[in-house]
Formats: sequence, C-alpha cells, structure tokens
Amino acid sequence: MSLSNVLKTIDQTLQDFDYSGAVLISSKWKILFKKSYGYSNQELNVQNKTDSVFRIASITKQITAAAILILVEQDLISLTDPISKYIEDYPNGEQITVHHLLANSSGIEGFSLDSDFHDALKSESPTKSLISMFSSLPLRFKPGTQFEYSISGYLLLGYLIELVSKMNYIDFLRKTIFEPLEMKNSDFDDYRKVIPNRAQGYDLVNGVIQNAWFVDMRIAGGGGALLSTVEDLHRWNHALYSQRVIGKPYFDLMISPQIKIIDSTDYGYGIFLEKEDSKGMLRRKYYHTGGGPGVRSVNSIYPDEEIEIILLSNVNDNKRFSKVEETIERIVFENLVPLLNKEN
Repeated sequence: MSLSNVLKTIDQTLQDFDYSGAVLISSKWKILFKKSYGYSNQELNVQNKTDSVFRIASITKQITAAAILILVEQDLISLTDPISKYIEDYPNGEQITVHHLLANSSGIEGFSLDSDFHDALKSESPTKSLISMFSSLPLRFKPGTQFEYSISGYLLLGYLIELVSKMNYIDFLRKTIFEPLEMKNSDFDDYRKVIPNRAQGYDLVNGVIQNAWFVDMRIAGGGGALLSTVEDLHRWNHALYSQRVIGKPYFDLMISPQIKIIDSTDYGYGIFLEKEDSKGMLRRKYYHTGGGPGVRSVNSIYPDEEIEIILLSNVNDNKRFSKVEETIERIVFENLVPLLNKEN
C-alpha cells in the first residue's frame, strides 16, 4: 500500500465514523496528514477547519506542568516546596508539595462539576473562592502514596503560577510558551471573549446532537481551561520534545514515571506514560486525553517510532471518539509505520 493510499484510508475511516473535529499525524515532526471534519457550528452550517479552535480540556495539564517547570528552572519555585509556602493557611499544606500536585498524587479532594459555582465565580477572586470549595475537605490519602486524577490539584498549580510569577495564568503562558512558539490560536476558554474560528461544542445525548452543557471554564483553570488547534499543539509537541520549552533535566522529569497507575501505565508531570502490548512487543506512548462538555481530545507521542497523533473533537461522544482513536492508531502502526520504515 502506498503512502497516499494509507492516508486515503485514514481519511475514509474518519468520514465513516462521522467524526467532527480536526486531526494531525506526523512522523519525525513532518506533518503527513492534517484534515478537518464535520461542523464547528451546526446551526449555521459552518464547517470545521484545520485551524478551528477547540477546547482541549485536560491536555491543558501538560502545558500547566511545563509552566511550573519553567519557574523551577528559573529558581522561583521548587518541586519539594510545600504549598503552605505559597498559601500559608492551606489545610495540610505542609504535607503537599508541588511535586505531588504535578504527579496527581496529592490526595486533595476535588469538586464535582455538578457543584454550584455561582458564588465563587461572582466573587472578587474566583480562583481563591474555587480553592476554598475543596481546601477544607479531608485528604483522600497521604500525599505521594497513590495516583488520583485531580482537576483541583492542577487548578492549584495554575494559582501557584500566578502567585510566583506575579502574572495572570494565561498571560504567563502567552509570554513564556504561546508567543515564543507562535501558538497564535491558543488561549484561555473565556466564554465572554470573541475568539475567531472557535468551534461550538456539542454533546451526544441518546444518539442526538445537542448544544453542550454550559460551563464557565474558570472552574477548570490550569487543569483544563485552554483552547487550541491541532497545528498549535503540533508546535507545542515539537518544541517540548526538542527541549525548547524547558531544558533536558526538567523535560526528563515530565516523561519519567512519578507515580504508578496500573502495571502498564505511570503518570509523569502532566503526561500519561503507557507501555502498550502490540503483537508481543511493548510500544511506548506518551499522551494526555481530555473530555467534558463539548470536547473529546487526545495528544499522543510514540517516542520510539517518532509518531505524533492529535485528535480534537467538538462533540462529546466518548464511545465513538475512543473507537476513532483506536482505529487510527491501528492504521498508523499496521500500515503507515512499516511503509515509512521501508523508505528509510
């Protein structure tokens, strides 16, 4: 099968799944496939484009993690610092370190997305008010002893970035990451702001597409509040893995196992580290997923094969999205990678 035929197979597969969003696939950072599908606004019949701006949800965490490590690199914060150093009255703050927050091993109880955030978001300091919603709750376990996914922990990290840098979270990201990398379409998901090419989010409810449940993304903060495009995330991946965002010692920390999840998967700093069993061989996969109202996303790097797969969808349909990801991955490794290896 030729390269063009493999790419046609990928294209047809995405059409067959009625995929809505954008996809980018690269090899050794050379883009081989970049295409969009479906509608960014179904009511106005506006189609998605490759520069459509999507919620990326929890992919945000790896950008927040890198921002913290930039501050570590600048000697402005330490991974071993307890959060009580920055938030003096935080309960159990002397037990919880920056490392624990980055590794999702802090034991901090999170808030439910079904909580009532009205008063917190209308307060003078929404982030501090959001933190107060979970800070007084008992720890779920001793910090550092186990993994538990935590939006709250990464919301705290976003707040630490503000305290240490003395800049707004998104302004710090713009200055240190987005502008240097020319990620011109990446931003904070503020529903009040007019953002060109922003894709409307949809949820699939009983097989019917509906406008996504409204959520003010300030509640996610550094844990899931960013918008981006497949092209910008490609720039991000290339720079991060080329150690142009943070130096090698700090990048190595991001992709080193910090806490075990299951036998095949660990968590680094803002990155899942997985070893997939593929026909009796282990394949390394570094990735982060995202999901929620109006979004399904995954940003995957396969370091040994030097393959990158990014899928951003504006339809919250986890079952279909998982099948799309699994099928595209299979085509890439069964058909595309062997072809690329022959060419080399």
